[in-house]
Amino acid sequence: MKIEKQGIDFYHQHGYLLVDGLFSYEEIDLMKEQLPSLYAQDSPRLVRETNGEVRSLYGLHEVSDVYKELCSLERLLQPVKKILDSDAYVHQTKINIKKAFKGDWWEWHQDFPYWHIYDGMPAPRVVSVMIFLDDISDLNGPLYMIPGSHQIGIADFQQKDSIEKQEEEKYYLSALSANLEYTVEQKILSNWYKKNGMVSATGKAGSALFFHGNVFHASNCNLSPNDRRVFIITYNSTENTLKKGEKVRPSFLSNRDFTPLNPVKGSWFQKHQLEKNIIS
Repeated sequence: MKIEKQGIDFYHQHGYLLVDGLFSYEEIDLMKEQLPSLYAQDSPRLVRETNGEVRSLYGLHEVSDVYKELCSLERLLQPVKKILDSDAYVHQTKINIKKAFKGDWWEWHQDFPYWHIYDGMPAPRVVSVMIFLDDISDLNGPLYMIPGSHQIGIADFQQKDSIEKQEEEKYYLSALSANLEYTVEQKILSNWYKKNGMVSATGKAGSALFFHGNVFHASNCNLSPNDRRVFIITYNSTENTLKKGEKVRPSFLSNRDFTPLNPVKGSWFQKHQLEKNIIS
């Protein structure tokens, strides 16, 4: 599926673009089949909720050929390169999981401030692609966005009474928990909501959401009996590579291999399906 200029224009105006059916159910099943073994690994890539459930798993492109090659599919790279007006590389990948009845929320925030402050990313020439691994409805914790809010740049942060202090070697966890360090100031949120309203990203498994690094977004707890899992690839422009800060986050959060991605040759799904059949 090729994303036309009209879709790219919509993205630049609103800060997001939702595309239905970008992946088949068979391709989604292939992605989900990789997860149990990746969840089972005892690794700092794995972030848990306070209730012990898996919240996020980072850097899948570093540990799984399926996810590594997925990031280079032409159906993703083609619109990403048009949005960024340049070549792109992967800054970060992750699975976000909202377990049925137990998945926690994500507060209202922008992504780019974390990459700018923590990783030295100069400008918001970055786009994230969220691939729905499950059907997402208004009941199982969809992503909410305020259209056009990416136009403000970095918004003022909400003053917070307490941010959980982390051990020195895990200083970066305040960007990954339910109590985020940098959230959007509530008065700014209210003003933008009154101006542009709010949208929820819902759709069938296989849908994909392209969204800007500065668009205001959040998601609620999952109170439904259905899991909500999404795979998110963050692409950065090769003209916007990271500067070195005081601390360098692990590569699974902040990739510093700026090699431009080239489209995967042949059929990604058929290749890995064949490998699976040979092994089994």
